Amino acid sequence: MEERQTGLRSVAVAVCTRGRPEMLRAALRSLAALDLPGIDCRFIVVENNDVQTVAPVVAELADAVGPDRVALRLEPRLGIASARNNALDAALAMGVDALAFIDDDEVAEPRWLAELVGEANRRGLDLVGGPVGLQPAPPDATAAERMVWRGLAARCRDNEARGRRLAARGRDDRVTVTTGNWLADLGFIRRTGLRFDETLVLSGGEDTAFFRALRKAGGRTGWTPDAVASESWPRERLTLAYQFRRARDQALARHRAKYPKADPGAAAASVGIVLFKVVGGGVRALQSVFDGGASLVRAARAFGAAAGIIGALHGRRSRHYETVSGR
Repeated sequence: MEERQTGLRSVAVAVCTRGRPEMLRAALRSLAALDLPGIDCRFIVVENNDVQTVAPVVAELADAVGPDRVALRLEPRLGIASARNNALDAALAMGVDALAFIDDDEVAEPRWLAELVGEANRRGLDLVGGPVGLQPAPPDATAAERMVWRGLAARCRDNEARGRRLAARGRDDRVTVTTGNWLADLGFIRRTGLRFDETLVLSGGEDTAFFRALRKAGGRTGWTPDAVASESWPRERLTLAYQFRRARDQALARHRAKYPKADPGAAAASVGIVLFKVVGGGVRALQSVFDGGASLVRAARAFGAAAGIIGALHGRRSRHYETVSGR
């Protein structure tokens, strides 16, 4: 791809948040420390709540970068897609060239945004993402929770390795770009009118649906290993039961994004996937005997994904974002 003629020079970085101010504080501190060579950067925080509660936390970011560069917005309609569209509207109103998203339970490396912008400009990408790693386990985690953390860390490494392999072969357009590490050219968004699908409400999967819609509209996507963010996993997430539920809900959301309308072929296509997940989960459970139990995470997630696909075929919807985990 040819380098874009004008380049992305101004960016709004958005964080959507609900009910975890300490995680938000860590995320915003990492954004305040970004290395921004030649980038005009603004920040948008959207609180998905009935009332504003995070103003003191956001004020710390404003003190660090300047109050004119920070916008705090309230989105009272509960749902991550509504919050993301609120941020999108704010960025469009600002007139910036690009919008980036990072989650409120993540922190960004200092070069995170510069690498996303650089990759988008070098390759003329309309949407670009990067890896999301894992922050260290909580110091008070139990042995069982540390086992789950090790399984998650292995999964993160494998996901990043896959992205690197595809990028090395020029096939990184096959990596689904999700909003934990995400930057879009707003020129393309203005031309196409793309939005996050608010019918997904509490299920999640709005970023996968957006990715598919952008690709369908002719958008160019890519992935760079150098734009690094990392996710916090509090103790309540470090259980096999949570991993099962999260994988189940992600599978529900993905199935809905792929088959937004009833499709007779979906059931037939899904049977093989369900069988593959069940068999794969069994293999991972056996493998866990030899790796200290870490593969039990993949087993739980495989069984959860199978349950999610079956649930989707029966019309079930995920409500993953109804409950907040973390502080």
